[in-house]
Amino acid sequence: MSAGMESKMETSMEIFSYYTTKDFNLAAFLWCYKEGGQHADMEDATPSIEGAGKTVLYFKFKIPLSTEAVKKLVLRYMNGDCSVEPRAYAGAMGRLKDIIHSQRN
Repeated sequence: MSAGMESKMETSMEIFSYYTTKDFNLAAFLWCYKEGGQHADMEDATPSIEGAGKTVLYFKFKIPLSTEAVKKLVLRYMNGDCSVEPRAYAGAMGRLKDIIHSQRN
């Protein structure tokens, strides 16, 4: 499995994209990012075995933005040009840690 954009869906008035990442900090950012009052939803957390038997968790999000807007958002995040509310980010990190621990058990 590779990280990144998976697909774009459009329905009558709803536009959203799927984005998959193994980056813990990016996952926390995406989970608490708001666009027009809407949050991204985590669709799945999928373990994958990578080199040397190391298990990596991929987080899949449904984001209420077009594919192009998500690409720009991720680029802005990686360049340090955008931010989210610190408490929301800390809360998202806590929920991600819970998911990681539940995958280990």
